[in-house]
Amino acid sequence: MPQSYSNSQQNLSFTTFDKQSEVTVFNTVNSLKISSSHSSLAQELVVPNPDSEFDIIDSLDYDDDDDAVFDQEIVYQRRELLIQELYQTEKDYVKNVLQALQSVYILPLRKNTKQSSFSFLGMKKPPCTEREIFWLFGNLEELLEVHKSILNDLEERFSIWGPTQIMSDIILTWFPKMQKIYRVYLDHYSITVSTFERLSRYQPFKKFLESVEKDSEKGRDLLSLLRVPNTCILRYAKILTSLADNTSSMHPDYVGLSQCKQRVEQLFEEFRHK
Repeated sequence: MPQSYSNSQQNLSFTTFDKQSEVTVFNTVNSLKISSSHSSLAQELVVPNPDSEFDIIDSLDYDDDDDAVFDQEIVYQRRELLIQELYQTEKDYVKNVLQALQSVYILPLRKNTKQSSFSFLGMKKPPCTEREIFWLFGNLEELLEVHKSILNDLEERFSIWGPTQIMSDIILTWFPKMQKIYRVYLDHYSITVSTFERLSRYQPFKKFLESVEKDSEKGRDLLSLLRVPNTCILRYAKILTSLADNTSSMHPDYVGLSQCKQRVEQLFEEFRHK
């Protein structure tokens, strides 16, 4: 046999071995992969034990609980904001409307009518009479006293404030007083407007208004201030209705605020056409 052939045969033999080895290794690797794949699949298909099932259910319930807590927190924050709005709007109403009307208009006009020799701003006549003051302002000073009492109630309650503190007990005491004084004010309002229109054509009163408007610290539009009490009940209706709607049924004030909502809606219906 020629040497070249022998070498060629040996080379062929090595080549054949190498191919067989590759096939064997390939098959072995595939076998391992398939085995591993079956093992992983078997692990994935293992039926969880009852404890695992409860863990999954508990996890889902926990997510629901998180949502419930989040919703409760939103309702709580809305309730707190509405209570703050109730206080702040009441404070503004007392200070910037009722007290302003008394200090800037009623008291100076009343003082001027009682002076024996009137010389206010060089005028010889008072801006108006005592009777005209009543026609113009009606029972506004009674409104001031009632709302100062309401503001005091709120401040006292806030001094002991907490998440479960109630408001309805003090709010319910306001309605009888408010019904009485606002019925008088609103029934009188047409007289207020007609008196203002008449006095606005009277020169001493006109000069008095001009002197107030020039004072940047006291400058007020009298007629617009006199209109504000007409919207007071509507303001209460909006805030108290929202407050009741944003109080959880589990809150100790839920029933009481529902009564407040019903009461203020009745009051609003009584006065809405006045």
